[in-house]
Amino acid sequence: MISGARTYEEAARLPARPGLGRRVWWFIRRKPLGAFGAGIVLLLLFTAAFAPVLAPYSYEQGDAAKRLKPPSLEHPLGTDANGRDMLSRIIWGARVSVTVGFGSVFIAMGLATLIGTVSGYFGGRLDTLVQRLVDIWMAFPALVLLISLLSVLGPGLWNVVITLGVLLAAGASRVV
Repeated sequence: MISGARTYEEAARLPARPGLGRRVWWFIRRKPLGAFGAGIVLLLLFTAAFAPVLAPYSYEQGDAAKRLKPPSLEHPLGTDANGRDMLSRIIWGARVSVTVGFGSVFIAMGLATLIGTVSGYFGGRLDTLVQRLVDIWMAFPALVLLISLLSVLGPGLWNVVITLGVLLAAGASRVV
C-alpha cells in the first residue's frame, strides 16, 4: 500500500489498516446485496466441499417403497420417482456444479491466454488469422456447438467441462 509518507516517523503516525473483521462488517453494512450474494456463493462452496458429511443419504440410494413422498422429517424435501432423497441429491449436485464451473473456467482461461498471447506476440497476419478464426468460432450458436462437441466426445462430467472450457475460450481470448 502506498501511503505518501517520506520518512519512517511519518509512516509510524499513519492510521493502521482496519482488520479483516472490521472490513467484512463494513462490506455487510454498506453493500447488503453484495454480502447476500457472497453468502450464497460461500454456502454453495461449503455445501460442495462437505457433501459427504452434510447429505443425510447417498445421492443414488433409493427406496421403492418411498417413491414420490412429500416433505417429512425423514426427507425434508421429499423423494423423487425412484425413492431418492431430494435434499441429498441437491447437496451432491452442488459438488458437480462447482466442479463444472471451476473446471470449465480454468480450461477456458488457460486456452484463452495461450491464444491471445500467441496472437498478440506475433501480430500481423497471424493475429488477423487467429482473430478471424475466433470470429468464426463465436458466430456459431453456443448451444449447437455444445451439443455437437458432446455428441463427438460422448457423455461424462469431464467431457462437459472440456467442452464448456473450449467454448468459453474464444470470447475470453479477445480480452487477452
